[in-house]
Amino acid sequence: GGAAPQYSLPMWASLPVHGHVLPLFFTAGPHLLFSPYLDTAPLASWLTSNTVTGMSDEQVVYVWESCALQVARALEHFHNHGLAHLGVCLDNCMVRPCSDMRLPLHLRAHVLVADFGQTCKHLMGSCHVEG
Repeated sequence: GGAAPQYSLPMWASLPVHGHVLPLFFTAGPHLLFSPYLDTAPLASWLTSNTVTGMSDEQVVYVWESCALQVARALEHFHNHGLAHLGVCLDNCMVRPCSDMRLPLHLRAHVLVADFGQTCKHLMGSCHVEG
């Protein structure tokens, strides 16, 4: 029998664990990635859900600010490790609810950046997209 095909891990697969980046367990080829099952919803859907839209304007501002800060922390983690996520949008961010109901909603929403298909390395001030 022939040797099994060798796949190189995507460049972000070696990214150290971060609380706002969806973790990757392993990959079985270039298009089959394994991450933990998490009870999440796309950020875009969650922000327009009755849970959020039913809040006061002031509370909605807190929720948006909290989510934006969490995404910024994830992107900072990428950049600190020489990577850029070129596909950041609300659909590529997931919300994982915290069950501690004592916390206000903007502190219960845990945002994870996902979908790393357009991750690239910083090279001389520019990026070359992984294909």
